[in-house]
Amino acid sequence: MTLQWSSQQAILALVRKIIASRSLARSERLARFLEFTVTETLAGNADQLKEFVIGVEVFGRTRDYDPRLDPIVRVEARRLRMKLRKYYDNEGRGDRLRIEFPKGGYVPTFSPVRPEDRAPAAKRHAIAVLPFASESGSDASGVAETLIAALVRMETIRIVACNTPLKVNRTPRDYARFGDQLSVDAVLEGSVVPAAQDRVRLTVRLVDVRDGAYLWAESFERPTAEIGSVRDALAAGLDYALVKLNQPQALSVSR
Repeated sequence: MTLQWSSQQAILALVRKIIASRSLARSERLARFLEFTVTETLAGNADQLKEFVIGVEVFGRTRDYDPRLDPIVRVEARRLRMKLRKYYDNEGRGDRLRIEFPKGGYVPTFSPVRPEDRAPAAKRHAIAVLPFASESGSDASGVAETLIAALVRMETIRIVACNTPLKVNRTPRDYARFGDQLSVDAVLEGSVVPAAQDRVRLTVRLVDVRDGAYLWAESFERPTAEIGSVRDALAAGLDYALVKLNQPQALSVSR
């Protein structure tokens, strides 16, 4: 890719703007990922942006790094795509240049944005985080609060408090009732189950209150002391899931 000097400077200025934005706030690894891949592409080294190179240069992996065993580059690339989409849906809506990473690759593309190509602002959905269930003596207290602390930083959603008068443990759960009483579009629920020694498995589901359909579900196994480490992965998963709530064929929830 050959770009004029002025175009390269515009791209680098946009990279700095994206890194400083709220969309990439506290995402140092994604900032390094974005900056490294853009800089290498502008330098004419796009053909070298392979999974191994990025794992070593961006994420500090050693020379014996095997991408088949450690998927960090693929996971972080997916998160970066979601963060860039979030940026262009919010702070970057007026930008004249767009940086994207085509699915399955790590070489960024740069394209001008015409006013008529800009997407309308995404709806800010309301989500309730229900108390997490626990099994076999697992301690689920504080898990929902930990997730709420991470989710309130997301600009695409609004977190609604779930008050104790609701019978949240009712089975099967009446999601439409939750939607009516809490005025939310979806509920986030889950469970904490003991796994191996000193480890727990956290299962999380985002459910559409309109029909009880799962919008997204994921399981994470972590040492008990590191349960908070799943917050970034959860936020990325929710960014992806919320796209389904914006699909035009689905009935919108108006409160």
